[in-house]
Amino acid sequence: EDENESNNQKNFLDKLKTNNSFTPLKLRPYHKYIAVVQADGDNIGRTVGLIGKDPETVRKFSSALFEFDLEAARLIKDYGGKSVYIGGDDLLFFAPVAVASVNNNNENSEKPITYLNTVFTLLKRLDAAFKAKLIDNPDLKRLYEKEGELAGYIPSMSYGVSITYSKYPLNEAREKAEDRKSTRLNS
Repeated sequence: EDENESNNQKNFLDKLKTNNSFTPLKLRPYHKYIAVVQADGDNIGRTVGLIGKDPETVRKFSSALFEFDLEAARLIKDYGGKSVYIGGDDLLFFAPVAVASVNNNNENSEKPITYLNTVFTLLKRLDAAFKAKLIDNPDLKRLYEKEGELAGYIPSMSYGVSITYSKYPLNEAREKAEDRKSTRLNS
């Protein structure tokens, strides 16, 4: 039975090699690495403490956090990452260090443009989503204005990123991401 399985695999590989529609992937050095990202919101507790007496504002704030969570899940998935946990202002996910993207929008060119997105591009997109869903939210924006209850305590996100070789123990990589969470990404 093992010999039969071996022959089946060999036949399958031979068919792939001779099939003109199959293009083997070119592995790049960055394919061997993975990013473990742990993120946490800043000033969220202070925000909830200050708005906690107004149930309607708490509801709007919770709804905005939920909308951010949905957008974060979509952004991570679209980038090629895998969410482990997304809840409120907490995120934990695995992502490729970089992904190649193809832009076919240039009609004047016969060759599409290939460019590289990195995990840091993803973090900037997550920051933009956080800002759009919470800070610029029409129902909450007044809280962060000059005379607002939370002026000077605008929520933001902190990211811990551990970039490790794909064979490195994931739990250790996650612990490193947790340790680095206090390092902020400057947008």
